[in-house]
Amino acid sequence: MSIAPMRRVVLAGPADALADTLAALQALGTVELDPLAPAPAEPAPAAPAGDAARRALRHLLRTPGRRRQRTSDPGFDVSAFVADVVANARAIRRLEERREALAARIADVAHWGDFAFPDSPEVLGGNRLWFYIVPNRRMAEMPREGFAWRCVSRTATMSYVVVVSPEEPDPSLVPAPRVHVGSRRLADLVRELETVEADLDEARLARQAFTARIGLLARSLAEAADADARADAARRALADAHVFVLVGWTAAADLPALEALADARGLALLARPPLEDEVPPTRLDPPPPFAAGADLVTFYQAPPSRGWDPSVPVFLSFALFFAIIVSDAGYALVLGAVLAFAWRRLGRGRARRFRPLLLAVVGLSLAWGVAAGSWFGLPPPAPWLARLQLLELTDFRAMLGLSLWIGIGHLGLAIAGRFWSLRGRPEALAQVGWLLLLAGAVALWQEAPAAVSLVSLAAATLLLLLHSDPRRVRSVADLLRRLGAGLAALSGVSRLFADVLSYLRLFALGLASASLALAFNGLAADLRAAIPGFGLLAASLVLLAGHGLNLALAIVGGTVHGLRLNYIEFGSWAEAGEGRPFRPFARHGVPS
Repeated sequence: MSIAPMRRVVLAGPADALADTLAALQALGTVELDPLAPAPAEPAPAAPAGDAARRALRHLLRTPGRRRQRTSDPGFDVSAFVADVVANARAIRRLEERREALAARIADVAHWGDFAFPDSPEVLGGNRLWFYIVPNRRMAEMPREGFAWRCVSRTATMSYVVVVSPEEPDPSLVPAPRVHVGSRRLADLVRELETVEADLDEARLARQAFTARIGLLARSLAEAADADARADAARRALADAHVFVLVGWTAAADLPALEALADARGLALLARPPLEDEVPPTRLDPPPPFAAGADLVTFYQAPPSRGWDPSVPVFLSFALFFAIIVSDAGYALVLGAVLAFAWRRLGRGRARRFRPLLLAVVGLSLAWGVAAGSWFGLPPPAPWLARLQLLELTDFRAMLGLSLWIGIGHLGLAIAGRFWSLRGRPEALAQVGWLLLLAGAVALWQEAPAAVSLVSLAAATLLLLLHSDPRRVRSVADLLRRLGAGLAALSGVSRLFADVLSYLRLFALGLASASLALAFNGLAADLRAAIPGFGLLAASLVLLAGHGLNLALAIVGGTVHGLRLNYIEFGSWAEAGEGRPFRPFARHGVPS
């Protein structure tokens, strides 16, 4: 549970070795390069071929039923392949649009039947056909004399009427506006639709065949992106006709590999710890099972490089908060089944890092649900499970107290972590003051002897007043400024207690989830009793929809509020300031 110590590195060598050196550094993937030359005034525009390749890759990645991937193809022509895939995407889009238009047209024309317009009006004795869609309720208003008409089709609400007349009837005579049915026969439209659907099937089969080369295309894209990155790094390096210089950061643990690279290529390498005024990037190195905790932390903001790594506490507390908000063992079993179904898919790429987190979420949710004695809002289904119940969610006093204890422990851990990162510096004593303030407040809450709380609060006030400002006292003015900073820090007392009270949301959301489960169970029981015969079916639908909705709300609440308590309440006390994440100069990954 630490932040990797960084080293400032300077790499120099002959100018003609710059390209090979950048390629080797990119393959190593452990150095973040700093630009030494200004960026070009106008960046080079993206190559149209690259845009087309990315569109082609997205088209293929969205294809259902992908083929087995080819790992090599000596005759693979990226440009021709991209052109074929882009043409296929356009053809599929055009055919789908035409199919939808034909299907809509057929649906409109089908009410009139399959007919063909005569070549000339003389075929009908100089008459023409006029088409109307008349509401059924107004069919009685159709004239009985003056022209011939017939209702050729009828739906529940509309009648489809054809009028035979040499001229368009007076609009006042027909209780509906005239419609246009087009000149094409229904049979012709149906035949064209069949042809379009056959062509669409062929285009989709071709698309599936193209998917066998997704890996080859993705590799080509990654290689092109790597080449662009190397070209940009070369433009930003310090170089002349004889020598180049690269400057950057690497983790101390990765320094031997960089030294080996420099020795193998005859390059000069200088490495040193960061100076006091330098701000190295932050690379979190939690234990592998807790790697997802680092992702959760950096999703909001990276801690300062000289701070501490909260990955493990955030990992564990997020899983615990999620479990408290769900508060149901039955829901935990459903989540476990979903996780088991998706386990193999989650083993691909970077998603593998989140499998331990999801496993912890499900495991703690099940344990908390068993301890709360809630199984889809019902009591434990077996006596031995009932003996494992340790909590009563409706015991407001106990659950409120438990939520506050969790908040005190979580914020106390944050302050302790900040103390550890500041150890050896005067400001660390201010963190001791905050811990004593929490201890004094707990002593008052638990009705401990007054002397205990008074001593804790007095010591906390003194430490916060004197050590919240790191400046040295060399004059009365410095002392006054330091005391002023201490007074300003003491104004954070109200924020500390407000943050502790924020953890009451855990109890509130857990109780809401349990209450909704009980409500849906009661509604289902009432339906089953009130509706003979179909009551069981209605009750089953209510249970399925109700518990599905409640579980969805619990997942959203557990995620949002679990992260919020870690990012806002915990994060504001755990770290002072924000760092920048470590971004090594490395090869691009291949999409899966």
